[in-house]
Amino acid sequence: MKPIKRLSSGFSLAEVVLAIGICSVALMSLIGVLGVSLSAERDSARDTALTAMSSQIVARLSKQPFDELLKSVGSASAPQRETAPCQMPVLSSTLTPKACCSPTPVTQMS
Repeated sequence: MKPIKRLSSGFSLAEVVLAIGICSVALMSLIGVLGVSLSAERDSARDTALTAMSSQIVARLSKQPFDELLKSVGSASAPQRETAPCQMPVLSSTLTPKACCSPTPVTQMS
């Protein structure tokens, strides 16, 4: 019988396991950062859209004469506010604040 020659080329099992472990830790950290970056991108896109809409509203309002703005504000039908016994303004259709008042609807005060 001839002796078998061992070749010393290649990777040992320990080296392969260590390389897979390092790659998995790096991959998991990248996946964690991906979620945060997607959330930040979504928030940024929403903020950009809101800024554009508010700029359009301000531009539209700045083109109107001030007298027309006063007329439109005066004609708007806003719900009337009343003052609860604890001096906190609440809408008449809602309950009074729990912190300082009883949980009963506010009635018309004279």
